[in-house]
Amino acid sequence: MIDADLRYPWSIAELARRAGTSSRSFNLRFRAAYGISAIDYLRTRRLEIAREALVYQNMTVTEAADLVGYTNPANFATAFRKHFGLVPSLCRSLS
Repeated sequence: MIDADLRYPWSIAELARRAGTSSRSFNLRFRAAYGISAIDYLRTRRLEIAREALVYQNMTVTEAADLVGYTNPANFATAFRKHFGLVPSLCRSLS
């Protein structure tokens, strides 16, 4: 579900409800299956897809942020820099 719609503002409660389980059980099972929390997985997938859009589709930072559900480009840039160690605009210019 997460990968199918990265723009959607997923919450643990909603993911758990759709999986038919409690939030606690969902978190435990997700971590056991993937080795990270669902929220960390979501953040990582969003940032990876955004990086691909910047590099291979030549999107602007704002377009890439919007593509993966970040409504605030500044929050996106902060998360991107924290995850990849460089600002998204620099990643774009390297393509």
